Amino acid sequence: MENAIAMAMKDRGAHPEARLWQAVLVNTIEEWVSGPLRLRREAEEFLFNSEADFRLVCASAGMNPEYLQSRLTRLRKQSAVRLDFQVAA
Repeated sequence: MENAIAMAMKDRGAHPEARLWQAVLVNTIEEWVSGPLRLRREAEEFLFNSEADFRLVCASAGMNPEYLQSRLTRLRKQSAVRLDFQVAA
């Protein structure tokens, strides 16, 4: 996941506006992963439940929304498995 985001951010040929939207996505993902609870919930809502807005931001960032969301979904599932394992242990 981080590699795809890092590669998008390193695209020096990207227009400044696209780089700005890429930074918005990166910031949102960082908040979803490790932000305070309120920001994690807001980021989760945006990344998984606000399809039109998410698609618009991805398009503005020059990123494929389906690909990004599939990677985020996989990360979310992996995190849930880890949490379940920790609770059971």
